Amino acid sequence: MKELKPKSRRQVQGAGGFNTVIALIVVGMLMVILSHRFLPIVERVEQESLEQVAMQLQQLANQANLAWQARSHRDSNRLVLSERRGLVRTNQGASEEAQTGKQETWFLVIDRDTGYPVSAGTVTSPSDHARIENQVFKSNETARTMQVEDCKKLLLATLRFSNEAAVSTNFAERENSRFFVTVKENGTTKICVFYQTSTIQSLLEPPEGDDYREVGNNFAYDPVTGTVDVNLNRSLTTTGL
Repeated sequence: MKELKPKSRRQVQGAGGFNTVIALIVVGMLMVILSHRFLPIVERVEQESLEQVAMQLQQLANQANLAWQARSHRDSNRLVLSERRGLVRTNQGASEEAQTGKQETWFLVIDRDTGYPVSAGTVTSPSDHARIENQVFKSNETARTMQVEDCKKLLLATLRFSNEAAVSTNFAERENSRFFVTVKENGTTKICVFYQTSTIQSLLEPPEGDDYREVGNNFAYDPVTGTVDVNLNRSLTTTGL
């Protein structure tokens, strides 16, 4: 084997360094291309996740309203919707939907005029369970008196109260939550707006008024009509996918 002269060795080493630079450039370009393709996938997953929760809330509102309509045509104190779910009416004519779980009972407070949920809550003690069954929970909640905490409770009820930290009403603390919740005026009533926090992280101030129609991914719940509207305002990156 012919021995390389010192000059030849330097040339070989120089070629190796050049090849390394080329390889790094190629890898960098591939990472940029893949990142542009990956981001829309992440955004699509976020959108599908948001739409799924919105659909669950819509189903919850529809089911509560059907039960409310059935209750208005009968005198029984309780309408069983399933093995572990029932509808009870308070002394003041409002309605609450109750579901008994392994450790707690959650219930929806229903506007007695519209028949759609306007708040929710949970009870854990046997005495509170009995209070629900015996119709002594009193509530005057309506679509006109709904507060942001009521909106939060509705979303938590939709999520089966699995993680209260996932829902925040404090804009400054939204980074640690999956949803940021606010309440908006809608004429003489109010609506709940649930923002996907990952789509509003760049905002310096919370959205106001009708901003939800153009800012961030969110869904809005109207307790008067029981409708849930999804607003997807986070544009997907165009990559040819």
